[in-house]
Amino acid sequence: MLSALHAALPLAAAAYLLLAASSAAVSAPATEMQESRPPPKPAQRSTIHLLYCCGESRAGYHRSHTRRLHMEANDCWPFSASAGTYDRPRHADKYRFSAWSNLPDNVATTVRTHVRKGIHGYRLLLIRCADAEAFAKIQTLKDLRAFKAGQGLGWLDVPIYQDAGLPIMANALFRQLIPMLQASRFDYLPLGIVEAQTILGWCGGSCSDIIIEPTLLIHYPFPIFMHVSNSAPRLLDRLEAGMSLLVATGKFEELWRKHHDPLLAGVTLSNRMIIKLPNKNIPAYTKLDNAALWVDLSNY
Repeated sequence: MLSALHAALPLAAAAYLLLAASSAAVSAPATEMQESRPPPKPAQRSTIHLLYCCGESRAGYHRSHTRRLHMEANDCWPFSASAGTYDRPRHADKYRFSAWSNLPDNVATTVRTHVRKGIHGYRLLLIRCADAEAFAKIQTLKDLRAFKAGQGLGWLDVPIYQDAGLPIMANALFRQLIPMLQASRFDYLPLGIVEAQTILGWCGGSCSDIIIEPTLLIHYPFPIFMHVSNSAPRLLDRLEAGMSLLVATGKFEELWRKHHDPLLAGVTLSNRMIIKLPNKNIPAYTKLDNAALWVDLSNY
């Protein structure tokens, strides 16, 4: 039934159906959805808004559907951020978001305009306070190789550090990473520039011996793409056209900053030493030279 509807409705309506595909989301009022599921993460809200605007940018969209999508966006879980398996199979038959896809071409097609401006590729370092002086002396990738990184087992970042010759320890449980850092099992924990502050805030007083290293920033290309099922070619066409128009008109930049600037308030990024790592896993079609698709750290 969803496939037939996708063929008939414009993008905004299709996006709504995808976002509300679970039986609870379709039948329950908004109050019930708010009680039964936690609010989406900022990245999810940003992507929902992006889908909404893609639909709005196309002629002939159904305003009633886009209004409903806009009102209920904060109650929806539209995608899995992992590139490995689908976390929510009900949505997996139409689209997902990931850094790069291991899906065969006969299953899904990628919208080749990536959606998060590469922010996930900028990593702040959580370190022990006692090591601040040693990290302040790091100037090159070679210097950083004297220290061991910690990451989650299965994270897409792990092979990037390995390919750069950086010692790394991966652990299956995220909640164990900071205790392992405190116990000197490894020397630094690279996290996204939004994640680092959030994790320290959650940790509270038990992390009084951990700081965000103030002089360094690790960077590697890390685009997030939309992958659309080959059973929904019209959805793919409309996402491609909508994204192109949003980028060309500046709406993409406006939308990204609306959702991300508040999260980056208080984070000084522009004066840090940036250690760049190659990422050989990104697809060849990644638009590395299109500045509009990558975050400009001079703004922060």
